[in-house]
Amino acid sequence: MFGETLTYIGQLLSHWAAFMTGGIPAAIFLVAERFRRKPFEWRTFFFVFIVFGFFAASYQTWHEEYAARLEVGQNSAKNPDARKAQLEQLYVEGREIANRLLPKDISPDDFNHYKSDADAWLHKTVNWIQANLGEVAKARFLDTSGMLTFSYGGAVNSEHSQIVNGVNNFCKNLQTLIVEFDAWAHKKVSGISAGDEGV
Repeated sequence: MFGETLTYIGQLLSHWAAFMTGGIPAAIFLVAERFRRKPFEWRTFFFVFIVFGFFAASYQTWHEEYAARLEVGQNSAKNPDARKAQLEQLYVEGREIANRLLPKDISPDDFNHYKSDADAWLHKTVNWIQANLGEVAKARFLDTSGMLTFSYGGAVNSEHSQIVNGVNNFCKNLQTLIVEFDAWAHKKVSGISAGDEGV
């Protein structure tokens, strides 16, 4: 985090310096002064070159970071290997939630936080699969019919046991999507819908 902050500050100062030393602001001031027929006060220079320059540099820095993240996302969507790696990462995150040890005397707030983590993981996984592999793959991931449930010995309560069972079953479906990834990726590229073909 500290290193990323320093990088951001460095980029910000670089854009700020470019703005302050560029010819466009100076040219605008020269033209404006000719029309006014008197020089600007130093406070005006301070406001434009320092304050406005800071916001202009901040925007430019943000825009470059946003463009870079957008390009990475687009490359991931086009690169099957990147998509498969993301599926594997989602699987790892799901296993972490299922295997997380909770204290027997866990507070209601901490348990609600655990439930929120599980819900957030499921929501993120469903949305990613739908966007990158299509509706058929999403339906396959959510299909837990016929799967067995077990009594989890380490559960702090019945709801915890249900969450662990649910995440474990979803992780099994993720395993299937990972193993059969090439077929699912082909379906997404070909635009095959749920009514056309199943796996």
